[in-house]
Order: sequence, then structure tokens, then C-alpha cells
Amino acid sequence: MFNYVVKSGSNDFHGSAYDYMVNEALNAGAPWVSNNARPRVRRHDYGFTVGGPVLLPRYDGHNKTFFFFNFEQYRDKQTINTILNTVPIQAYRDGDFRQAITGRNLGTDPLGRPIIEGTIYDPLTTRAAPDGRLIRDPFPNNQIPLNRMDPVALKIQSMIPLPNQPGLVNNGVYPFPSQRVTDIPAVKVDHLLTSKIKLSYYWSQTRTASQYATPLGGADGLPEPITAAIGDVHYGARATPELRSDPGANKIAASGNRLPDQLLHG
Repeated sequence: MFNYVVKSGSNDFHGSAYDYMVNEALNAGAPWVSNNARPRVRRHDYGFTVGGPVLLPRYDGHNKTFFFFNFEQYRDKQTINTILNTVPIQAYRDGDFRQAITGRNLGTDPLGRPIIEGTIYDPLTTRAAPDGRLIRDPFPNNQIPLNRMDPVALKIQSMIPLPNQPGLVNNGVYPFPSQRVTDIPAVKVDHLLTSKIKLSYYWSQTRTASQYATPLGGADGLPEPITAAIGDVHYGARATPELRSDPGANKIAASGNRLPDQLLHG
């Protein structure tokens, strides 16, 4: 849980603008990759604020009604090229798993034959051993004949990219774009009912559209865009006119949050 204070407007108009920028040219190289690459990153977190008295054609809010508005947009565009993947080498795709054999003996089967780690067994040779347990014979030379491979599985396998790194594991790095845009508008209105009583309203909304959420730990599976809205109404009574902030006592607050219907109802 955390608390935050939202600025209020005043009798004078004030504003500001800001931007937080990230570029891979300013970053250090990524560790544990062969080329010490710097992933492409274009990130901006910018916005502006404006606040002052509420002025309408027939209403002057000086000394009575004030507003404060903030708009923030976060844009993150980068190319992810530091995620290691394991994909089958060409020999595995052809059914040749001789490189998978490690030579480590895991024990013996009911016939007393050694069980070598990485051995591929032929399901068509399944039978019962003399003690009733099921056994299978290894494929000769740990190679699966091509005519035993399912054509649908081979079609799916053809869509898997070939390795571009050495080894049997962590042998593929495939760059992909990742972009995230978040808009955060917020507005606060304060109205002095008397010199001791103030009514405040705060509203904020967060709208996020993200192709991938890799920096946050992977795609979250939720529908896009994700939007949440927050609204708060505060009624504060000041003990004396000199107090400038709402005290903890004599305050009534009501608030609510809203998420998209598809997140609540599936």
C-alpha cells in the first residue's frame, strides 16, 4: 500500500513540461551474450501539467475553485535480442539423436540392459518383460527413420527457426520488436465551500497498449488495451482557516476503480 498527494491549482496559472529519455547508445553492453550487444531501446516518459483557477463565462473561480491537470505518456520501443532459446539442430530434425547420448548410465532395465541417458526408444517394440514390467528397444544408432515421423509434426517443425548459436541448448537468439504505450491523464478539482470546508475531486485513467510485455516478465495473456480508471471525492473540514492541508480527522472520502469488462467477465 502507498499514499500519494496530488497537487492542487492556485489563484495563478502555472504549468510544466517534462521528458525522461532512454537510448541504447547511452547504455552498457548486455552481459552473457557473445557479442556484448546493446539491445535497441527507444523510451520516452513525457508529459505536461497546468493548473489555476476555474474560469467560465459566468463564473470566476479565484479564491474559490481551482483545477490541476496532468497528462503523461510512456512510450517504450525496443528490439529484444538478448533472450536465449533452445531449438533443435538439423540432425535432430532429421531424426538423428546420436548427439543426445551423454554416456551416463542411469541403471538397467528388467532384461539387465543399461539405460543410457539420451537414448530414444521405439514405442513399436513395447512388450512385457518376464517380470511383467514393460520394456522397449532403443532405435538403432539412436536414429528415428524419417518414414516414422508424422508429416503434421514435420510441418510444424519446419516453422521453428534453425539455431544461430553453437551448442545443443541456448542455441538461438531471435530479435523481435516490443512496443508499449501508456497514457495517464489525471485531473483534480478543489472547491472551497467555506473558509474551513473544502470539496475535492480527483480522477485518473491508465491506458496501456502493449504488443509484448517482455520488460515486465513476458506476455500476460490479457486482452489489449488494458485500461483502468480511478476516481476519488474528498470532503475535508479544516480546524482553522490557517491550516493548508486536509487533516486526518473530519474527512469523508469515496473512491472507485474501473477495469475493462473483458477482464472482469472473461
